[in-house]
Amino acid sequence: MLTSQMGPTLNLAFVIMRIITVAHRCILTKTLKQMKNIVKVLDEFEINRKIANFLWLNVLAVATTSFFIILFVWKVIVREKYHNMSEFLEYYFPEERYYHVVSSLNEIFIFLFYVLPFLVFEFFYVAVCCKFRHILQNFEKKLSTEGNHDYERLTYSYFAIKSIIQHTDKVLGIFVFNIVVYNFCTMMYSLHVVVKPKDFPAPYDRLSVPFLAFSSFGLFGVMSSGASSVAEAASEIAAKAWIMPQGNSCFNQLRFIMFVEKEINLTLWGITPIRKKFIFGMLGVIFTYTLMFYSLNIDKHV
Repeated sequence: MLTSQMGPTLNLAFVIMRIITVAHRCILTKTLKQMKNIVKVLDEFEINRKIANFLWLNVLAVATTSFFIILFVWKVIVREKYHNMSEFLEYYFPEERYYHVVSSLNEIFIFLFYVLPFLVFEFFYVAVCCKFRHILQNFEKKLSTEGNHDYERLTYSYFAIKSIIQHTDKVLGIFVFNIVVYNFCTMMYSLHVVVKPKDFPAPYDRLSVPFLAFSSFGLFGVMSSGASSVAEAASEIAAKAWIMPQGNSCFNQLRFIMFVEKEINLTLWGITPIRKKFIFGMLGVIFTYTLMFYSLNIDKHV
């Protein structure tokens, strides 16, 4: 990206993006062990294998990663150099081929250390949300099939499910917040590429920046949809608890009903619960503020 031609707003977005990506990678490294433990705990829960189909998620992950690789290969084949590489490094290479090598290494570095950590977490988050939804759906199925309900045992089982969901939200919530900020920055770049393509003379930038914004927002929508489905599955259990037959202990049944009525939500770092309306609301907020900052950037250049 041509940082030398950017306005102050884009320069700020560039700095924020770099800070967020470094912070995201550092926190990801620090919490990697906790994330592995979450996966181990989820594997202990019983789910319906016929319902739990993750083929679509695997296809989406392969397709997204493949397109980034295709972009990189295309850049290498075309040998499109960075015009500001010398200014960035404060060194001028004697031969042009060195520019191609440095720019290619730069693209590899950006993909491995900036883009890939976000992609890996986004697909991990979606997979975890799908697993939570299947666990809750399996629990709801038990409520429908069992004859004599042991409400005390059901309460403890539901408490175990709710505890792991809340723990996961505490661990992963900050990453969701980072992705929201990252999407705001990519939207800023994408808007400038579309409106002012002359500032981005390289065809690679004109294609890669909008695709990065589109893929980021698309995956963010999938993440939000997966998180909201967890809350929806929990609300269905709460609704079914009221029509279940009376058990041996009215006290245990009442305690079970009161417990499942409490909402289970995955949140944006504890700031707000993620529901279906959150997806459109957050996309609208990001797009609105992007246009506002873009207008400020244009006004300063007039």
